[in-house]
Amino acid sequence: MLEPDLSRYQPNDHETLTVSSASVALTAAKAGAAFLAEVVCEGDEIRYWKDGSAPTAAQGVLVGAGERFYLWAVEITGFRGIRVTGDATLQVTYYVPRAGLRQVR
Repeated sequence: MLEPDLSRYQPNDHETLTVSSASVALTAAKAGAAFLAEVVCEGDEIRYWKDGSAPTAAQGVLVGAGERFYLWAVEITGFRGIRVTGDATLQVTYYVPRAGLRQVR
């Protein structure tokens, strides 16, 4: 997985989300303002989709406890996750572009 250059972004918000037997989305008010989200999975495995579809315990992208992944722009608002066996916790940090940086074209 290609990791983003976090020096180009600054944390804007964060949340802790419990993932259980029903699929969950990230908090809309926090997710809608972010350009990038760093998600760390704790406790147990989850599965997720980034297109707004509801994953199941058997279908979706598998993430193990202790793993991290990144969501960009519209992927953030389309995220839905569900636990695989036991409940999991997601530690989410939301980022916006760092002030004063020019966009590279």
